[in-house]
Amino acid sequence: MKRIIFDDTGKLQRLFDYIVNNTEEQQVNRVRVISEEFVQKKRKDYQGDDYVDQIEKNAIYLSEGTLAVNSAMLKYLVYGEPLLRPNEVDSFVNATRLMQSQNTTPFHLAYLRGNCDGCLVHGEHGRYESWYTLRRAGDPTKYIDELEFSCKYYQATYVLSQHFLSSLLLNHSLAGGARNLPLHDVASVIAERVYTWIDILLGNTRIASANELKALLSNQDGFDDAKPSTDNQQGTKKQRWMFWK
Repeated sequence: MKRIIFDDTGKLQRLFDYIVNNTEEQQVNRVRVISEEFVQKKRKDYQGDDYVDQIEKNAIYLSEGTLAVNSAMLKYLVYGEPLLRPNEVDSFVNATRLMQSQNTTPFHLAYLRGNCDGCLVHGEHGRYESWYTLRRAGDPTKYIDELEFSCKYYQATYVLSQHFLSSLLLNHSLAGGARNLPLHDVASVIAERVYTWIDILLGNTRIASANELKALLSNQDGFDDAKPSTDNQQGTKKQRWMFWK
């Protein structure tokens, strides 16, 4: 088996573009549908304070799940772990997305609601500082709007990051392929490609050409210089991948 070694971050970026470009269009479009349906269902099932409670919990849960899956991709690309059989991949991805979310969401939720005097993840609350501030700003409509956007957004990143992780785990030639790159650079590429592609799929960013979504990366190593170029849509694009930095 030929090992693929990433000698620069540009090639690593194109790996994620390659995965999207080789995913069935129906499956890619399903990411958008799932994110929209998620909030619609919450609106239907809950009202008033119960609704706010639900979207607060889920906005944190989904962002924490995305972070956990991104971390698993980092471990695989840098350290080559774990090496799984194909029939073990789904269970590993499910365990990865659930474990951190279930463990950390209660702590971050307590912080968001002003009930944290110090906890196991106290140093990580900064991820939710903007929500904490907005919750206390006296504008519940704006706060709910932000949480709804975040639920949609992180539901989408939650789904796409799992697809990326599964695709990597099924290809052992990629295991440890980024071992020669700085750890921080690899982590940044993973986050950037997850959130950039979600911005494209959700329409937060438009691409220069529809053909770019269909471009296949075809040289001997599996990649070429093609990748989606983006520009802001009337200046309103939210750079959500920056959230993790």
